[in-house]
Amino acid sequence: MRYYRREEVFVWILLMACHAQQSPDSGLTENEVEGIQDHRMDPGEPPSEGFQERTPEFILEPHSEVMYCYFGRYSGPDVGATYYEWFQDPTYGHHFMTLAVSDDTLIADGEMVDCTDPEQFVMGIMPPLLQGTELVEAPNGRMVLPDGVAIQLVSGQRWALQSHYVNPTDNPLLLQDAINVVTVPAEEVETWASTYVANSSQFDLPPGRHAMDVTCEWPATVNLINMMGHMHTNGRSINIQHGHDGVWDLLFEVEEWEPSYVYGPILRGFEEGEAVIEAGDTVQVHCAYDNVTDETLRFPDEMCVGAGIAWPMTAPFQCDVPVTMSTW
Repeated sequence: MRYYRREEVFVWILLMACHAQQSPDSGLTENEVEGIQDHRMDPGEPPSEGFQERTPEFILEPHSEVMYCYFGRYSGPDVGATYYEWFQDPTYGHHFMTLAVSDDTLIADGEMVDCTDPEQFVMGIMPPLLQGTELVEAPNGRMVLPDGVAIQLVSGQRWALQSHYVNPTDNPLLLQDAINVVTVPAEEVETWASTYVANSSQFDLPPGRHAMDVTCEWPATVNLINMMGHMHTNGRSINIQHGHDGVWDLLFEVEEWEPSYVYGPILRGFEEGEAVIEAGDTVQVHCAYDNVTDETLRFPDEMCVGAGIAWPMTAPFQCDVPVTMSTW
């Protein structure tokens, strides 16, 4: 059993109502915007065996929050991804994800669009393609898979790089995110792995103390490589259990949720055979909240998510189901 944890203190912006109005393809430079701050990330040289992708440069206006999605396509030969690292500004970045895109007509390759509206860009059609196994500096991390295990990348696989930022300052920010992916030829892979997400985008969280359960049935037998739980600032505790033949085993637990875990999640790693989910088994994510606002919260203002990587799998498993509500 291995846990990775961040202890830094983060500044939280609780009320961010406006969104950035500057287009990501504005072409503005530091000299053209008064007071601009350069927060572009440098991923270094591309891997010798693999590839590097960078988002276009974009401007985030003062006192704004936005999520951009940059669409592209893997065009090389079929390979296995064994290592993945992402680079996002740690001061103002909320998250940076590499998502799988199954809809070939959604957005053209090379386009970067505002994907802040969850009703326009449903996560169910863009599950994680690559996911981390450890953190380096929140919100940045890396994926390191066991020997012989890799995530499948087939030629033509579409992806979206999703960048979520909050700018509470009086200055515009110049931003650019990136990923590095190390690959091996497909014939060298012994076992294929992929990502899984147990989530609900279908809930109403009223003010006060409430809890919700996200219950997912697993379609096939897998070994979990790792697991993380995710909530936002109203979260108070989270646990994830595995149900098999009426017996429940605890897989993951955070008894006292802290705001910093939104930026730097706790990750639990499993040894081979330690966490086996059989076909038909149940995984239940239990999230407790104290909604201190006077509003009913919905996805994605709050979340209840369990996620990670498992094998053998050749495609992401995405479970998005209604929740069971209770009080505490």
